[in-house]
Amino acid sequence: MVSKLTLALRLARRLPEDAPLLAELREDKTIRRTLDAHDVLVAAARERRIVTVADLSAAVKLPLTGTAQAANAKQIATILAALTTYDFEEACPLLAALVRRKAGKRPPPAFFALVDDLGMLASYDDEDAFLEDETARVHRAWAA
Repeated sequence: MVSKLTLALRLARRLPEDAPLLAELREDKTIRRTLDAHDVLVAAARERRIVTVADLSAAVKLPLTGTAQAANAKQIATILAALTTYDFEEACPLLAALVRRKAGKRPPPAFFALVDDLGMLASYDDEDAFLEDETARVHRAWAA
């Protein structure tokens, strides 16, 4: 699923003027939510903000309450993994670094597991140092 979402992001970002393609991509709910999550995180980056998982999930219409909470949380995790993979493959700052479990907290553990698998933590003493650097990198890239 992550590779499908990563491909959809790549197509949407490389062909932003292709309205029929974008409309077709957005017919798939998960792709639409991934594209929307990307847009939410870009807006936050431009404003030098962070967002909570709950805020992001509400913005893409996957509330983390009620009977669908577990399924929605899993889908948010998949979306964040796709965004991280996409940014890594495009050699861009990781927008998902802006997502925190709660205000003032850290990203979900799956974020650190993925960036470790991608080899991005190797040059850091700890996850907090990586997060601080990557958050600053995202803000610099998008606020400029």
